[in-house]
Amino acid sequence: MELSQEPINHASILVIDQDPVQWTIARSILEIMPLSLYYAASGEEAEVLSASVGFDLVLMDRHLGARDGDACAVRLRTRLCGARYAAILACALDTEGAQGASVYDGLVIKPYSVLSLTKGVLLGLETMREARREAGLTVSAADAGVAFC
Repeated sequence: MELSQEPINHASILVIDQDPVQWTIARSILEIMPLSLYYAASGEEAEVLSASVGFDLVLMDRHLGARDGDACAVRLRTRLCGARYAAILACALDTEGAQGASVYDGLVIKPYSVLSLTKGVLLGLETMREARREAGLTVSAADAGVAFC
């Protein structure tokens, strides 16, 4: 997939990870971009947030303690579709199983690096843009009162 020439005007990203250190690392890498960053330490927190915030991208830790990140991603996908479509990227220490899980739009390997996380976010936002275009949706913040890229 090629990256769009469209600028990132604003995007809302949800980082779901039970390890606050991973959130700190992701935030330190992404805070220089024009993004609104949100954090959830559990699938339950993520589901509550997704009911009130229009996310463009979700970075999902595949291993969320007692509740599996893959199962949470499936539940989020049912909410983050159509006009609310958000790309969901699996975040894991290895590629085992993540690339075969159809709920994910991509994979970012941990530990995060500036290059891998930035590239993952840009590709994830492009995936979101394409999915919204294919659904016949205008990619503009004014249309749904939600910040889009």
